[in-house]
Amino acid sequence: MRNKWIIISSLVAIAVLIFFLKPADQIKFNYEKWNDRSLVYSEPYIRSQMVKDVLNNILEDDLTTDMVIKKLGPQSESDYFSDYQLRYWLGPENGLVSIDSSWLVIKIKNERVEKYEVVTD
Repeated sequence: MRNKWIIISSLVAIAVLIFFLKPADQIKFNYEKWNDRSLVYSEPYIRSQMVKDVLNNILEDDLTTDMVIKKLGPQSESDYFSDYQLRYWLGPENGLVSIDSSWLVIKIKNERVEKYEVVTD
């Protein structure tokens, strides 16, 4: 009987972890939604759902700073990640306990995209 409860408890714990650790739903990039403050700063944090499409289909090396801003809109206000010239807040980091935030950061060199990645603060 004790083993049965251990197995059931373990399965419930695994199910809860899978639910809370699952990646955010992914959707295609949409400029208006990406820049809509009511969607950016409230659940389900629309940018975190679009970032995969942004990384795979919108951003590319050698885009000019102006081209990035034209594609993504103005960056988020932040003092974080000063090594990067453009920073876009995506939302709370994925996970059971979201203490930090996720950011899309873009490094510009000679007015062109040199590097871009998702980081947490």
